[in-house]
Amino acid sequence: MCTALILVLSLSASNGDTDIFTKITHGYKNLGDAQVHFQQSYTDALRGTKRSEQGEIYLSNNGKVRWVYRDPVRKDFIFNGTHAYFYEPDFAQVTLFENFAGSPLAQTLGALWGQGQLEKHFSLTKITPATAKDGVIVLELSPKEALSGVQSVELHIDAEKFLVKQSKLLDPLGNATVYEFKKFKKVKSLKNDIFDFTIPEGVNVLRAQSQPESATEKP
Repeated sequence: MCTALILVLSLSASNGDTDIFTKITHGYKNLGDAQVHFQQSYTDALRGTKRSEQGEIYLSNNGKVRWVYRDPVRKDFIFNGTHAYFYEPDFAQVTLFENFAGSPLAQTLGALWGQGQLEKHFSLTKITPATAKDGVIVLELSPKEALSGVQSVELHIDAEKFLVKQSKLLDPLGNATVYEFKKFKKVKSLKNDIFDFTIPEGVNVLRAQSQPESATEKP
C-alpha cells in the first residue's frame, strides 16, 4: 500500500488545457489548511479481489500532509516539508523517504489531490468536461517520466470548487488503486505538531529512494 500511496500515449497538453491545472492549484489555495476524509480501495485485476481502507488527511497550505489510516488498521504517512515517513505500528516498521520535498514521488503524491506541479510531471491525455448532472471534470494523465507501478492517473474534479473528488491509479498490470475524498473541512490553522514525527525506539527502519537512481548518481 505504501507504493500505491506515494505513486499515483505521452501527449503534451496545449496552453488551453493547462488552465485546468491552474484552477486546481487555486482551488486548494482557497481551501487552505484542511481535514479531508478518504476511502482507498485496491483491486487486483488478476485475482479479482478488492481491499479497502479509510481515514483522514490533514493538508497544510504550505505543502505538509499527514494521512491517518484508521480502518481496518492504524497507519500513518507524514510529510513534514523535508522528509516523509510511512509508519506501520502493527509491523513495528517505518519507511523513511529522505529529501522527499520536490522529488517526483512527492509530486505524484500531490497529484492524488491536485497539489504540486501537475503540468510539470504529467501529460494531460484527455479531458472530459463536466455535465449538469454530475458536475465533475475528468482528467486522464500519464507520467512524463517513468514511475514504478504507475501507468496512468485519472482525476475527478469538482467543477465548482476545483478540488479532487476521486483519484484512480492504474499500474501496467491493470491493478487499480482508487482514492475518494469527501467531507472537505476547512481548518483555520492546523497545529504544526500534526506533521511532527519521531521514529519510535525498537522499530525496523527501511530507507527508500525519493529520487530516481539516475538523479542520485554522481557525474
